[in-house]
Amino acid sequence: MGLLGRKIAIRWAKALYKLAEEQNLVEEVYQDFMSLKEDIEQSKEFAMFLRSPAISNYKKAKMLEKIFDGKLNKLTYLFISKLAGRGRSEILYDIILEFKEIYYDKHNLLEAKLITAIQIPEELKSLFIQKLTDVYKKKILLDVEVNPEIIGGFQLWVKNYLLDASVVTELKLIHRKFTENLYLKEI
Repeated sequence: MGLLGRKIAIRWAKALYKLAEEQNLVEEVYQDFMSLKEDIEQSKEFAMFLRSPAISNYKKAKMLEKIFDGKLNKLTYLFISKLAGRGRSEILYDIILEFKEIYYDKHNLLEAKLITAIQIPEELKSLFIQKLTDVYKKKILLDVEVNPEIIGGFQLWVKNYLLDASVVTELKLIHRKFTENLYLKEI
């Protein structure tokens, strides 16, 4: 998504969030959007449908209405219908992400992802959460993933930042130092 697309997505997300607040439906819209986000991520066909310029806005709106009628909160349903009718269905996923950011900001939440080589005990997970809470002053939603390829240590993602304390990264750095030829002058 380009800068202009992001600005448009932010504008739509803010407008929807404000409307949801006024109608006391923030939680319902958030839950609908998280479900939609999962649908878009899991279905390549659905994502392509939303972005397809070959399908008219009218047809997209009608198809989305048929798909989601009775399955979403009325506000979410009307929003998606209006979005498609205005030719903006291609930015639905981006709007969902922006809505999620607004929701997290208003609820003082922060997502973090911890990748370890083995399953970690709950005490260690709690320690990570406590340390992140102390630093960011937010409620931490920690997703723990096991990836044996990192060999040992951990990788911690917070926002777009990575703290990489994994053994595999250290080994790669050591390998790079050994493969550097200190006796050849670089051109």
